[in-house]
Amino acid sequence: MLIASTNLFKKILILQTRPGIGDLCIFLSAMHEIAKKNPENEITLITATRTKADEILENDPYIKKIIFLD
Repeated sequence: MLIASTNLFKKILILQTRPGIGDLCIFLSAMHEIAKKNPENEITLITATRTKADEILENDPYIKKIIFLD
């Protein structure tokens, strides 16, 4: 039996465990690479409020949603 390769997951959740704004900037290139390799998936980031991710990533084409945890 031949099974076509399909992407079963439509969303990717990224958890940023380092809560600083500088850590977000360093982590950003890795998030972009994940998004580029999975262009059909929606990327959601979970991070701390103090990263100011909403301001930094407001026009980011790869990150679709940001969830803040404090």
